[in-house]
This record gives sequence, C-alpha cells and structure tokens, in this order.
Amino acid sequence: MVKTPFAIEEEEDIIKSKSFRLKDSIALGKKQLKLKDNLSLDEKQAAAATGQISLAHAWKDTMWKHGLNIAQILLAPDDTE
Repeated sequence: MVKTPFAIEEEEDIIKSKSFRLKDSIALGKKQLKLKDNLSLDEKQAAAATGQISLAHAWKDTMWKHGLNIAQILLAPDDTE
C-alpha cells in the first residue's frame, strides 16, 4: 500500500506528539545524557549518536503500526555532488 504525502504527514504528527522533538537527535541525546548547554564538538557527536537511536526506534514503532518499514540512507559527500 502506497501512502500519500498527507497520510505520511499524519503519521509524522503521531511521532511529534512524543515527549521529544522529532528532528533534533542532538537535543534528544543531550537530554538522555543529561548534558548542559554549550556542548563541545565531542559532546554534540555523542548526543547526536545517542539521540539518533531513539529517534529511529520511534519512527520504526510508529510506522510499523501502519504497515510500513523504515530505512536510513547513509551518504558520503561524493554521493551528493
């Protein structure tokens, strides 16, 4: 079953209603790791890596309920040039 952009938008709203911000893995990881403001580069990377896992799980759980699978595409700079 193919979802329309509107249906996907509704599903995104479901995820947004969770207690964390949908598009900001750094903010989510920062909260999980109990980090303060003014993060160093190392802290930002750790927060993003931590938050990304929870974000992916939230997407998976929500989309699974609608019969959809998710995937993450990893790109290198050469892939977009």
